[in-house]
Amino acid sequence: WLKHLGTLDFAGGTVVHILSGVSGLVASLILGKRSDYDPHSTTAHNLPFTILGTRLLWVGWSGFNGGSANGADGLAALALINTNAAAATGLVTWVVLDAIRGHVSISGACVGPIIGLVAVTPACGFVQPGWALLIAFIPTVIIYFLLLNKHHMHFDDALDVAIVHGCGGITGAFLTGLFAEKSVNPINGADGAFYGRPIQLWYQIAGILTAI
Repeated sequence: WLKHLGTLDFAGGTVVHILSGVSGLVASLILGKRSDYDPHSTTAHNLPFTILGTRLLWVGWSGFNGGSANGADGLAALALINTNAAAATGLVTWVVLDAIRGHVSISGACVGPIIGLVAVTPACGFVQPGWALLIAFIPTVIIYFLLLNKHHMHFDDALDVAIVHGCGGITGAFLTGLFAEKSVNPINGADGAFYGRPIQLWYQIAGILTAI
């Protein structure tokens, strides 16, 4: 239905990440907080497993996004390039923000790539690599500061699914409508607002609201 409407979502950023983020938020509100919940604690229980899990996600995501091209062609290669570029951008952005605050952490460095991957999922087959970097950078900065202040939020989200996947998915879907370029994907793509077609932003907003 969203495809016929005109919403662009190359690899499921809307139906996977926005839905999971909103579902995680609703579940957190219904279930309530853990008995030992500490809103100020950000310490991971097992850093080696956190690093391993991040790496597995990064590698697996390449197949997830690249495979959405449904063929071993230039579009699949572009999706792979955009996916890895976005993950790297998320990592570097997070580490730089941590360094500015004087507190670089491994667990934080593992969050950045995930944000980049989430955000680029709807866009990876519709945008040029340069835009993929920006699509990863913007939500990483936003989510970084949201997570810094999550102790003010009245819900217990152990894996930050609502913020990372929900906000990352929403931002990525919206920015897809801004930076998409039909020449990148002539069959299924469309020009975004930056390329003279502002109505695409409204199609993206419709998709976001439908998922929510």
